Amino acid sequence: MRILIIEDEQELLQDIAKGLTLKGYAVDGANDGQVGCQMALDEAYDLIVLDLNLPGMDGFTILKEVRQEQPQTKVLILTANSELDSKLSGFELGASDYLTKPFHFAELEARIRVLLNRQFIQRANCLTYEGISLNTLSRTLQIKEEPVELTAKELAILEYFLLNQ
Repeated sequence: MRILIIEDEQELLQDIAKGLTLKGYAVDGANDGQVGCQMALDEAYDLIVLDLNLPGMDGFTILKEVRQEQPQTKVLILTANSELDSKLSGFELGASDYLTKPFHFAELEARIRVLLNRQFIQRANCLTYEGISLNTLSRTLQIKEEPVELTAKELAILEYFLLNQ
């Protein structure tokens, strides 16, 4: 499995790369946003570990570029920014996961392992089947273009069925 780490803190970048290499991953790294974005677009990576505050190009811009060109690539945001708005923006732009610094390496490695083991790729925020339309971001349901209210549990069950038809 190939992993790209885009992180401007050189020591942290080297520590993560060394730890993941010892776990058997092939790891590349970039400490500049523009360089990292170019690497992400030029090579095929199974997962990108992405900081948000980078010189050259910020992480949100990189995430947008990667999602346009390689929607199947999993992206784990790793940042000191723990604000809810930042997390929500990351997920809305297509991040697969979000981990805040400081972190334990064991947790990072576990999240990477889980992401790499995921088999499905949801390409759209809206799941549909015949007249049923479920928006997974806004958690809203429409049946034949009429809004329908469901509990959180009912929405979760419906989402499961739509993903596993």
